[in-house]
Amino acid sequence: MKKRIVSLLLILVLAFTLVPSAFAAGHNCGISNCVCLPGNPCSAVWEWQAYGSDLHWYVARCSGCGQIEFNWSSQAPHSFDSDGVCTVCGYVYVEPCYHYSTYTEWNGCNWYEYCDDCGALVDSGTSHSYSYGSWTYYNSSQHSRTATCTRCGSRTTSYGSHSTTTRYNTYSSTQHKVQKYCSTCSSYIGSATYESHSFAYGDWQDYSETQHRRSKTCSDCGHSVYEYETHSDKDGDGICDGCSKELTVYVDVTLDACGGVLTEDEVTVIFGDAYGELPEPTREGYIFDGWFTAETGGELVEAGTEVGSKTAHTLYAHWTQIKIFSVTVPAGLPLAVTENGEVTASTDAAIANNSTCDVRVTGVTLRTENGWTLVPFTYNMAAAKVDSKLIGFAIGGAQSANSGDSEALALTGDWSIGAGSTMPLDYDANVSATSVGIDEQVLSVVFVVEEVT
Repeated sequence: MKKRIVSLLLILVLAFTLVPSAFAAGHNCGISNCVCLPGNPCSAVWEWQAYGSDLHWYVARCSGCGQIEFNWSSQAPHSFDSDGVCTVCGYVYVEPCYHYSTYTEWNGCNWYEYCDDCGALVDSGTSHSYSYGSWTYYNSSQHSRTATCTRCGSRTTSYGSHSTTTRYNTYSSTQHKVQKYCSTCSSYIGSATYESHSFAYGDWQDYSETQHRRSKTCSDCGHSVYEYETHSDKDGDGICDGCSKELTVYVDVTLDACGGVLTEDEVTVIFGDAYGELPEPTREGYIFDGWFTAETGGELVEAGTEVGSKTAHTLYAHWTQIKIFSVTVPAGLPLAVTENGEVTASTDAAIANNSTCDVRVTGVTLRTENGWTLVPFTYNMAAAKVDSKLIGFAIGGAQSANSGDSEALALTGDWSIGAGSTMPLDYDANVSATSVGIDEQVLSVVFVVEEVT
């Protein structure tokens, strides 16, 4: 029964709402949509009412049912006093909060953002604070890593594709291993292949007295070793052709005694060092002056002289002859004279130069002996008395030209005698007739011999 009464009331209310004008005629409030029941007197109360934050309007309210009727033409802006209160409708202006300053509160991984000024909830959400592990190999195309929330402990796994580069690792002295490598998960991807090293060579560097070395480094895998070689000097300049090291250059030196006698005629010296004491030759009649760089002239090489040539060379002995002055003249110049004055001279008379230098006969002086008188070589002996002891003399083209007991001959021609040589003496005499044979010295011949300078 109660359910039916409720339904009936709803129907009645709907009916009154749909057709308010049917009841308004019996009311005195004047509001067109008044729904007061007949017999219930009502009245209209007019008042200003806010219409939003900017306007207000004049409305009539039924004192019975509360229905409102608007005076649409009465809309007008609020008129605020200094306190922000509209002096017409009483609307109070409240400035909106823009939530410029906020703070956050956490509940686990859930966060809530509140306004510092008005306390309103501005925003909220969930935000994990993940700590990420390292990337690890997952399969041939991907790697993975695990993230753990430091607040709530929740975990998640993420995946990424490998980003690979080609890596070369030394495999042996001749080969390296080639593989794809992901630097993100620090893993080699796929199978390996093998290739020969591609070496780049450094410069040769001095390593020891006998060897130099250079590095060879594979430009792909970085494998590096040294290779060694013996120093070489093919051009003979004393500098290693490979590493430019100054080498010990042994130089063969031939010793030319130049007429002397040596027990050892070849020595080996070191370029840049001193020659040291060299063998000394001997030569009869000579003084050794030393070793020189040329047979004639040149520079003296002593024990302290530095070896300046890198090639084999010869040193020459220089000598100073010990000067000997020795000249042998004939002990006599024999003459065979007949009674009529015919003269025969010796043909083997000579002056021997036994000196070590050249000499020259610079003077020949004649002096008579045993009563003989010197006359010109061209004197006519036919007119001379027998046993008058007259003699004219000629030697080497020089002749007596005066009369007397002595005369210095005027020499002509070349009277030089080389060292160790002889000069034959061609001499003759013109003698007056004698009654008996001559067996006595008739002349003394004096030779003046000097060194040729």
